[in-house]
Amino acid sequence: MDQSYVKLRYIFLPFLIISVSTITIYTFFDWLIIVKLNLIKVDEAVVNLIIPMVIPWLPLLFLLRARVKLLKLNNKGNRDPATGILMVCWIAIAIPLVISQEYMVTATGKLTRLDYMSQIDYNKPTKYYTVKRFYVAKGLVHLRPVFRVSGKSNSDFNMAIYAPIPVFDHLFPDTNMITVMRNNLNAKGLVIINGKLSNMQVLKRLPADSIRRMRYLNPSLVMPQYGDAGKFGALLVLTRGFKIKSESPPPKIAPAAWLAVKYTKTISNRLTVQEKDQIYRAFATQSETDFRNMRFDRFIYLDRIPYNNDSQNYLDAIKLKGDVVDGFPVVLKPVYDVYSNRNGNKLAWIFGSFGAGAVIFLIILSLIKLRDGDLISILKQQVSGK
Repeated sequence: MDQSYVKLRYIFLPFLIISVSTITIYTFFDWLIIVKLNLIKVDEAVVNLIIPMVIPWLPLLFLLRARVKLLKLNNKGNRDPATGILMVCWIAIAIPLVISQEYMVTATGKLTRLDYMSQIDYNKPTKYYTVKRFYVAKGLVHLRPVFRVSGKSNSDFNMAIYAPIPVFDHLFPDTNMITVMRNNLNAKGLVIINGKLSNMQVLKRLPADSIRRMRYLNPSLVMPQYGDAGKFGALLVLTRGFKIKSESPPPKIAPAAWLAVKYTKTISNRLTVQEKDQIYRAFATQSETDFRNMRFDRFIYLDRIPYNNDSQNYLDAIKLKGDVVDGFPVVLKPVYDVYSNRNGNKLAWIFGSFGAGAVIFLIILSLIKLRDGDLISILKQQVSGK
């Protein structure tokens, strides 16, 4: 029997079947259980990386290993060439399997179009969103630095600053209400900002998100302190930087969603504590500059972040100040590229990586001869474990 034919039929073809079946079946159940039905909540790294790296070994060891031993391998000493060949097969399956999970999530994710950001609570959760009317309150950003070590022998020191930004339906506070209150004030009415007499020009120059509270005061409340000058009433304005002498806690915010913003930097873990602190301070300063200059409201669409370590750090940052109403914050990653590019080159990488692995395996098969004897009998023995 021709050796090339035997290798293709009894070794390479089963490898192709195992590969396609493993990638297809695992990706389908990932989509069904995690994405579609959301039956269990599992860290993204476990589903998209750890399991796909482990699961190919099962069919390779139980279904392909016996067939690989049809080859005439040099088993002298402690060498195990069969395991090395299976390692090539594992790489050929694991890499496209990992990429397939990423592609499946982006390709099957649905896009929901919102008129207002708060409508996100009244729609079935989806992967992607576009929104027409919203306000990104950069001034209310929540910051949380996170440090961890990684790499071989903990050689890397990773610094991250999580900066979730609250998003409202409109400017916070409502600019329409501010405008109405300013227009309704008598032209001779007083403007009192942080307890000090001011004027309308100063009020108009204040950024709306710097105003904590604004209310109209009747003349009867103004005249005892300001005399006849207060007979037309006044607008009382308190900014966020003004410390209120009150035992009552400040009001909590209730944004419709949060933008996921993160800054990272990795340095050597062998640096001294003083060197790390100096680098971190420079990193924090640069991140602050980048944050201040970035227009986060220019995103094209929003991507709901998956359940992973990042999502937990964003939630911790949101809860850090204790100034947010209780609930389940929706954290979305702003994307500044067109929606049609969301899959990138993942599909090409799936076929390319698998094709490259399959070709390498095929070359290995072509270079190694089959064992001597009746090949069919040998195969039956290998499969039966005899």
